[in-house]
Amino acid sequence: WLLVSPVAASLTFQSPNALRAHNMVIPLVIISAYGFYNLVLIAKKVLSKNLLLIAYCLLLIAITWNVSYFLHQYFVHYPKAYPEAWEYGIKDLVDYLKPIKGNYDKIYITEKYDQPYIIFLFYLKYPPQKFQEEAVLTARDKFGFSTVRDFDNFHFENIDWNKLRSQKDILVCGTDEEIPENVNIIKTLYFRNGEPVFQCAITKEKDSL
Repeated sequence: WLLVSPVAASLTFQSPNALRAHNMVIPLVIISAYGFYNLVLIAKKVLSKNLLLIAYCLLLIAITWNVSYFLHQYFVHYPKAYPEAWEYGIKDLVDYLKPIKGNYDKIYITEKYDQPYIIFLFYLKYPPQKFQEEAVLTARDKFGFSTVRDFDNFHFENIDWNKLRSQKDILVCGTDEEIPENVNIIKTLYFRNGEPVFQCAITKEKDSL
C-alpha cells in the first residue's frame, strides 16, 4: 500500500503535494503504531519501573510539544505568513460585490489567487443549474487544466489594466500590482497580516491635478 500510494501523484506536475499523499497516511500510521508498540514492549523488558516512568513522561512531553507546535504553525503562523494559500479575502470580496454587482455590466476578477470563480459560486450560493447553462470551459492548457472565465456578469482573468482602461465604468478587482495607483480605487481589502489582497477600481482614471 505504501509503495503503491505515490504512483498516481508522481504522474502529475504538482509533486510533491500533500493532498495527493493522503493515500499514504493509513499505511504510515499502521507502521508507526506497530513500531511504537514493539518499542514499548522492549522498553518494559530492559528498563526499570523508574526509568520507564521517566521515558513515558519524556515521550508525553515530546508528543505534547509536537502537537502544540503543529497547531500553532497551522492555525496562527501559516495563515499570516501565506494567506493566499487559504484563499483569504475572496469571501470579503464576494460580500462587498454582491449588493453592488448590478451596478456594472461587467466585473473583472483577477485569477492571481488560484481559480476564484469556484469560491465565488459557493459564497454567492449561485444556482448550480443556472451556472451549468452559462459555464464554458476554456481550452486545456499544457498541463491538461481548463477553467471557467465567465458567469453572470463576472469575468475571471489576470488583470491587464492597459487593455481594460478604454472600457468605461467597469469594475476591476485585482492585486495592488495589477491596479495602478493613479486610478479610481473605490475599495481595498486586506489579508489578516495587513497586506492588501484586492483593490477594486473603476476604469475611469482620476482627473490629473
